[in-house]
This record gives sequence, structure tokens and C-alpha cells, in this order.
Amino acid sequence: MSSPDKFVRPLGPCEIYSSSRHALDFYKCVANTCQYSVSRTRLGDRDFRDIMETAVANVVLATPSLAVGIVGQHDSRPHFVRPPSVRMEHHIEYINGTRTDAIDSTLLRALERLHDQCWPEIEQRPPWKLIAIIEDPLPEDDMLVFDAIFAAHHAIADGRSTREFHVRLLNELNGSLKSPCELSSGTLNTECLREFPPPQEQLVAFSTSWGFLVQTLFRELGPKWLQRKAQSHTYESDVVTELRDRPSAAGVWTVAATLRNSIRQHLGNVPRDDIMSLLGWVTDWKKFWLSKVGNPRQAAWEVSNIGSMSLSYEEGDGPEQRDWKIQRSIMSQSAMVAGAAIVQTEEPPSPGGFPSLIATTMATPLASRSPTCLTCLRRAIQPFTSNNAGAGAVSLVQVRTKTRYTRPKDQGVVVRLLEDIPKFGRKDSIFRTERGRMRNEWYPKKQAEYMTAARFRELGLTRNDIGERDPTFGLVDVAEIEQDPEEFEEIARPKIIAITPGKTQTILTTLVPETLTFHRKPIPAPPAPTRPAVSPLIASGSTIADTERKQAAPLAIYGSVSADDIISYIKELLVSDVEGSRIVLEPEQIRFLGLSEDADRIKELGRFEIEISTGGTGLEPVRKVVEILPSTEGFPEAEA
Repeated sequence: MSSPDKFVRPLGPCEIYSSSRHALDFYKCVANTCQYSVSRTRLGDRDFRDIMETAVANVVLATPSLAVGIVGQHDSRPHFVRPPSVRMEHHIEYINGTRTDAIDSTLLRALERLHDQCWPEIEQRPPWKLIAIIEDPLPEDDMLVFDAIFAAHHAIADGRSTREFHVRLLNELNGSLKSPCELSSGTLNTECLREFPPPQEQLVAFSTSWGFLVQTLFRELGPKWLQRKAQSHTYESDVVTELRDRPSAAGVWTVAATLRNSIRQHLGNVPRDDIMSLLGWVTDWKKFWLSKVGNPRQAAWEVSNIGSMSLSYEEGDGPEQRDWKIQRSIMSQSAMVAGAAIVQTEEPPSPGGFPSLIATTMATPLASRSPTCLTCLRRAIQPFTSNNAGAGAVSLVQVRTKTRYTRPKDQGVVVRLLEDIPKFGRKDSIFRTERGRMRNEWYPKKQAEYMTAARFRELGLTRNDIGERDPTFGLVDVAEIEQDPEEFEEIARPKIIAITPGKTQTILTTLVPETLTFHRKPIPAPPAPTRPAVSPLIASGSTIADTERKQAAPLAIYGSVSADDIISYIKELLVSDVEGSRIVLEPEQIRFLGLSEDADRIKELGRFEIEISTGGTGLEPVRKVVEILPSTEGFPEAEA
């Protein structure tokens, strides 16, 4: 960056609430998808992508929350920062489709991807994105139709904010659409944006009574056996039975009216005794969320309503008068790991006449993958015309996302310990760990170092030397080991049931391919020294054969292929086989043919034959070929 990020302000309690869920991979984003249409004649000679970039840039300049990043989301006091510029290519993505069916499927996959991944580089890049899924028109169709998915981190935008984004975007598209002076070559300068708004706790005068405070604290901290089951609303048994057995519009609207009265009563008390006023009492949101893992959910389902999108259009008589329009809207959220199991997000039909959809998100194991049947989605997402859609038309669509708490947020960073660290490993151990732990704890204390490509080369190591952390290291009392080391070794050492040498030979012969391929970056050969021109009549000290021999010499490589590398590769191949995974190989069992007797690694490109001894009496060793090919991209890695 050309200049350091500017400190904006600390996150408010409600914003920390949302940021903490994202830091734990519990909740990723909120998204609103609108289908736009416009006459291609209206576009004129302007490129569609230039139009979208200009319109979005104007929206960002009018919305300060879209130009901030979040620093310290894993800490108790995160804060907003404003980078000096925003690269539009990081926030706008275009996807093309050829058929309506493909567009429907692409839309579902894009929503699933957004709701199932955390925002990258949240410290330098504002966490929001706009994905335009463009449908190729028929030859006789003059309309351009595309779905625009706007997704954002919940700390910078809630559901109603996503609705307002589309309203502002539509106004920009229908306006004069002038490129702002802050936009240049796809980069938007954000240093002159208007002041960032304060948190809602400073804008709303919340008040809390002692009764509401004690009741809330008892529900969260009191003994579970004294608490009543959490229920937002209670229904009589005959009402539930009738809705299950004989569902009708009249019955549904009766229940809806009851809910509306209770909601109106609650809104009449706001900002008094509202749960939002107590968010600042939680000092450790990470501990708060993790305490809910493994416990019953307080709610089985919840409904979220962001209100209708108020739009107005002026219909023209011909294609040249057609403006940009929104034809439908889909509101969706990420699955909540520590919230309701089923979240239904609704958006009422717009007064402008286009229908809205209902998105249902599930956070159960049943939703671990996307639905394979797109019938419901296709029925809801099909192009709406005046014949089959009206202001009151509401369709149903399920948008299921997968959330697994045990899955890591990302691959982390590769580090090497500079000292023994309990629960992680001994000095010189190399493994992957969380970026925050390395950045905030180990690196400042010089307990570990980053393993870059250059550092791997300096130590003569490869990516295959990356191991796993040892969570049991340092947990055993040393005094107990000194008292009876033999007993400790007998208890602590795992017992591996190895298979017979004959079976090992069979598995290595059948399951391991004949050629094991590795890729390494070759060391460039030094240029041949230039020799002065000499008359051919003068005898030379070298022959043509010597020159050809020098040119045919094998190339040396960065990072050799050792016996440990070969064993690691074989173990990866056999890990899915029940018996193969039990094979135990040592570097002494690998013999390189054609090299010196004490050679334990290959240091040049080419094909080399090896023997793998199985340890059995009278059994022939297994022969394989190790082929080392040149790699030209980045630091060399071994692969199959």
C-alpha cells in the first residue's frame, strides 16, 4: 500500500458480536441477490463492466462502511481501519451463463460459496463482494438480464443495509452515471470519504431495568435445571394440529396476526429492555460462543424479515425508454453454528410489482452439501413476466449452506519452533498453525520463525518436511519418567500391529506405481566461458566429445529427494488402504541404485532406480523408479 491504513474507531458491542462469529467461522456473511434487467439499446456503446464499476464506485463513496477493514477480529477490542484505496477487481466478480438452467445452478453455487467461506485479508480489504451472473440473451432478445449478489460481513452491513445497497445501485444505474474523480484504473481512492458513523450504542439511548437485567443474566448464567425451555412464542395444541393436518391460508394468517401483535408490542418498548443494550456486558465473545458448542440450541428456527424494497419505475413506450429495473430479490444468510438450526429470511413483495423469495438456511448435518435437485430453485428463479408474477406472488426456495466447526478457517502458516513449546512440539518442529497465534504470540517473543521458500532452501528442506503439531508434548511429568522410565515407555509408546514382510512386498508391488514422480526447481547451469577465436589449424586441448559430455551433464536441483521424501510419498498413497496404512518403512530400507553406497538422497534431475527392502528372509526387494522433473513455478514441491 502507498500509505498506512487509517484508524477509524473501535467496533461497538453489536459490531463485536458479529465480528466474533466470523473470527470463529460461525457466521460468514449476509447476502441479497437482485435480478436486474436493462435494454441493450440503453447501454449504448459503453461496456457493461465499466458501467457496473462506475456505479458501484459511486455507491462506495456514499457508504463509508464499504471502505473499511477490521483489525484484531480475534481480540477483545477490534477496530475499523480505512485503507487508502480499494481495488474494485477484489470486490466485483463476473460470471457468464448460457442457459437458464445453468444460470439457476450457478446462482445457487455462488451463494453457497459466499455463505461457506470467511472473508480473506479482512485487515486490508473491506469484507464485501458483488457477483454479477450474466445470462446470455437469445438472438431476438434485446434485454440484458443478470443476477447481482451483494454479500457483506455482518459487522459492516445487516440485512436492511444490503437492501439499501441495491436501491442505491439502481439509482446510480438509472442516473447520469458519471465516473468519480476518485476512481482511476480500477482503484478507488478512499482517503476523502465522509466521516464514519458512530456505533448504534451511541445513536440509540438504550435503557435497562433491573428486572430485565436479572432475568437475562439468570437465563445465560443460571443453573440449567432451574431454567425454563427457551420459547419465543407459545401456541395451543389445537392450532398446531390444525396447521399440520389441514393447512389453510386463513389459519396461517391468524397465527401471523398474533405474531405481528407481539412484535408490535416489543417495538413499542424499544429502546427500553432490549437485548441489544446488554451486548457490552460480554467481555469474551469467543468464550461465550464456544460454551454453546455441544449444548442444545436455544431456538430450533427463526425468521428474519428485512422489509420490502420500495422502488418506482416509469414505463416507456419503446425500447429506447427502458430503464434499469429489478425483477426479483432473494435474501439469504449463513448458517448459524451457535444459533437457530433453521433460519428463514423473508423479504415481502415490493410495491414496485416484482416478487421476492424466501431463503431457508440450515445448520444441521443434513445440510452438509448442496441439494442436487434444482426444481424448487428453478421454479423460483425463472424469469418473471407480467403474466406469471404480480405484486403478491411469493415463491419458496431453499439455499442450504454447509458449516462445520471442526474444519479450520484456512491452511494457516508454516512455522518452525525456535524453542520447546508445550502442547505444540519440540524445538525445530515444522508444522502449520493459526496466523493469529504466530503473528501475536510466537513471532514477537521469538519463539518461532516463518518458513518461507527461501528459508526452506537455506535449511535444505522441502515441503514434505512439514509435520503435525504434538498436542501431548510437555504434558507428562518429568519426575514420573525418571522414577520408572521403563514403565513409562511401556505405557506411552503406541503399539503398532505391523503386517508380514510378504504382505508388505505384495502391497508395495501392486498399490505403489512403478514410477514415483517428484518436481524440483533446477539450478541454472553457469554460462560457458567464451573462448577466443583460434585457427582450426592449431591443435586444441579439448575434443568435441568432451564438449558434448559437459553439455549433457545432469542439472542439479534446489532441495534434494531423500529417502524420507520417498517414504512420505508412499505413505500418502497407502493411507486409504486398511493394510497398507500399517506398513512401517525406515530410510535404511531404501537403496539408491547407480549411486554411491552411502547415498541417501538424489540431487539432480533424471530417472533413478531404487530398491525397497521388506525385511523378509529370501524375499526380493521391490524395485521402483524415481523420476525428478523440472519445476518452474515457485518453490519446488514433491508431488505424485
